[in-house]
Amino acid sequence: MSTENPFKSVKFDEAQVCASDVIREKASALLREIDLVLLDSRERSLAKTKLEECVMWANRSIAVAGTRVEYRIGGAVRAGDSD
Repeated sequence: MSTENPFKSVKFDEAQVCASDVIREKASALLREIDLVLLDSRERSLAKTKLEECVMWANRSIAVAGTRVEYRIGGAVRAGDSD
């Protein structure tokens, strides 16, 4: 087991903030659809909870491993692409 503290706070750089924003925006859109389409039920509540969990783990992945593309304000740019 690593001696590094897995609970330490991580400050995102601009690219990571943009990537996180994209994930949260898409999850928010799905959450709105779930609320519109599904009737109140335990299963709907679980779906919403799991979506929240998904965003949490996606953000943790951004913090730990980074992203496949570099996000900038205004959109994604594949790693290695030039402006």
